[in-house]
Amino acid sequence: MMIILAIVVSIPVTILVTAIPMWLSAKIAVSGRTTYGMAIKVIISRILAGIVILGVGVLLMFLIAAVGGKNTAPLVVGGIYAALMLVAVVTNLLIIAGTYDIGTIHAFGVQLLSGVISMVLGAVLFFSGVALFGKDSTGGLLQAAVQKIHDVQANGLAKALPAFNSPTTSAAPASETAALPPPSADYSAEIDNLLNAALHPDGPRPSLAERENIVRSLQEKLRVQKASLPAGDAHAMLVFQNQLNRYMALLETVQLERRLHPLRDEVVTQKPIGRDYASPAQK
Repeated sequence: MMIILAIVVSIPVTILVTAIPMWLSAKIAVSGRTTYGMAIKVIISRILAGIVILGVGVLLMFLIAAVGGKNTAPLVVGGIYAALMLVAVVTNLLIIAGTYDIGTIHAFGVQLLSGVISMVLGAVLFFSGVALFGKDSTGGLLQAAVQKIHDVQANGLAKALPAFNSPTTSAAPASETAALPPPSADYSAEIDNLLNAALHPDGPRPSLAERENIVRSLQEKLRVQKASLPAGDAHAMLVFQNQLNRYMALLETVQLERRLHPLRDEVVTQKPIGRDYASPAQK
């Protein structure tokens, strides 16, 4: 319903707006009485003539496809397109000449002047928008309009008009949302705290089993931290390397102590620290 309403409203508005350059050019280049209604008549006549010419072109394409099929020479198709374009230009000039009762050459001048006025009015509207709303807002609207045209050309009209279905901005496709990477975790401070607790505790030294658990936790956090390091960040890499060196020292101390005292603190039921808990850099 919204699409139908938009089309019904946009057609007369487009006719009224596009008639302004024709009306001004006729005022300048045509002697005698010229009215805004005559300019609207020119625009409507153009639209109707364009529909007829387009219909004839489509019919000719179907006939050529039915007769020649894939063997139809591209030169034939190109010739038909060129002929239709020539017919459209001549028809446009005849419409202007007939409406204002002038010659064909005179009509060409009116059309040329109308095109110049259209460009001038477009530039005035654009820079007025920049002055009123700012460069970013106006440029964004212009880019959105250009993107809409590209979407119509690539995907057809129905896919290019999501704004008519909802007044709010449409959500990103599910595939694009799923493709976004999850935010990287930063364990740098937590790694330092664990290393300090194992190597330089404030209170009593943690038991061997507790330090083994710290090593296991550090190994996983260091692996995640390395994967999330910013590319080219020398400072972050230096901090990580320092943490890795301290982790390796702790790992060697804990492994040696466990080998010397296999039953210290408690009977270890967890998976012992060995090759599976090697340095993240070695993996």
